Amino acid sequence: GFIKCRFTRNNGGLCHQGDVTYCALDRNEGTLMTGGVDGYLRFWSLAQVDAAEVDADVTMDFVLEPVAELFLGSGCGVRTMVDSGLKEGDARFFVVVDGQGKQRLLSMDLTSSGGKLVEKILSSKGEDGTGDVLAALGDKTLKSYHAGAVMGVDACPMSHLAASCGADGAVQIWDYIKRSNVCSRNFSAGASSLKWAPRHMDSTGRTMIVGFADGMLRTLSLGRSADPSKVPSISLKATSKAHNKAVKAISFTNDGKFMAS
Repeated sequence: GFIKCRFTRNNGGLCHQGDVTYCALDRNEGTLMTGGVDGYLRFWSLAQVDAAEVDADVTMDFVLEPVAELFLGSGCGVRTMVDSGLKEGDARFFVVVDGQGKQRLLSMDLTSSGGKLVEKILSSKGEDGTGDVLAALGDKTLKSYHAGAVMGVDACPMSHLAASCGADGAVQIWDYIKRSNVCSRNFSAGASSLKWAPRHMDSTGRTMIVGFADGMLRTLSLGRSADPSKVPSISLKATSKAHNKAVKAISFTNDGKFMAS
């Protein structure tokens, strides 16, 4: 195919840092909307994109700056995204799966901006550009999953809970009766194996040993609050640099005196 030009930002900067995972024309807004693994949604003038011309003998680069942008958060790169196409009055709805494995609903009430998303983003930032745009637009987590391969799963010996760990570095606790996520904790290294401690090692059924891709072993404990309104949490009890590479398997002796990895 014919390449008309290549879009860059001022000083030769890239439109996104990393992969661009979403790209769609919005003729109502007059913009090209893109999303990337850098966590940004950016809006580019469709008129400028359409009119872009370069002298191919000199450069293929055309300098273009976004008319607006929305940052979803650190580590929350856009893995995939869809415009629902549904509208309620002047509200629009987007579903985003981010880099943390969260399925998020961006529900954008555009009544105050005449139905224009770009105008809503710019007005929510305020004159100093520090406004909380996500709070103004409406950002709700629908579900939370692993952002990548699940590397280990084990069941609690005392209750209807299971733990999973992923290459994304997340350890998640699930209630498989209610089919819901109880809590989670993220680590900088990817997890590679997980074992829930047997009953004769921990009669409370709260302890898990998790192996990581950097050779670390971490002992975690599931905290349970006496207040049922509070969400349980995962606390770090101990760490050990057990291997130089990924910990692939963990096991315990029957008497609970030794652990092998």
